[in-house]
Amino acid sequence: MIQDIFPYEYDISFGEYEPIGNDFLCLINKRSVLCKITEDDIIFPKIDDLSSTVNSTYLFSISLQRFFYLDDEKAGNELMEKGYSYISIRVLLNHLPKWKAYGALMACQLGNWYQSNRYCGRCGKKLYKGHKERVLFCRECDNPPVYPRINPCIIAAITDNDRIVLTKYPKSNHFALVAGFCEAGETIEQCLKREIKEEVGLNVKNLKYYKSQPWPLSDSLLFGFFCELDGDDTITRQEDELAAALWMKREQMEERGLDNSLTSEMMEAFRRGEY
Repeated sequence: MIQDIFPYEYDISFGEYEPIGNDFLCLINKRSVLCKITEDDIIFPKIDDLSSTVNSTYLFSISLQRFFYLDDEKAGNELMEKGYSYISIRVLLNHLPKWKAYGALMACQLGNWYQSNRYCGRCGKKLYKGHKERVLFCRECDNPPVYPRINPCIIAAITDNDRIVLTKYPKSNHFALVAGFCEAGETIEQCLKREIKEEVGLNVKNLKYYKSQPWPLSDSLLFGFFCELDGDDTITRQEDELAAALWMKREQMEERGLDNSLTSEMMEAFRRGEY
């Protein structure tokens, strides 16, 4: 999956550093990252690519490689004149090397968080960065501090012996699993049962946790579960959410391969008879 970058190690530990030498600078434009790509590499700008000093924010390290967020339109224009361009994270998601692709996705998630939280949502004054942890806070009012946004989300593989429920979203050519975001006050397990009932009208039992996955494309943390049908197997599709929802037998499933998503890994695990 996207976070599986061994032997490289992702380290999100907070720190206050200034970029030097080979440190990567990450400039973000919505869901794109400023970089260059070749057939087998992702090239990030560095401090030496700029003609003047800039203010940056340390994000994380992958092994010994440090990534910094830079919010500077003038610097971005200068770098684009040197051949860098904004590349969608959906393109970078499947690019090599994998550890750089993951770095780009995580930089985009954190960079968008900084861009979306410049001012206090209560009094409108400027937010300031914390010095002991990754947080933004207001000096003017008692608004709670703002931490990086992470949306909890469930992925549900609903099984009935050798069958599994597959769904398809509008404008998608690929089958997926039931998925949805957790609401305030819900446990992950309650969210799973609610989303299943809403999307396909089924009841389930014997929930079995599979694994989790950070998913920077939607600022989410995914929780994957296998579960069993409980009662009537009639699917009632949520028409405004899904273009298709159906039972499919294990032997009818096409090989999905172990790509970057938790959904694909779970579907492939069922197809292979591991669940």
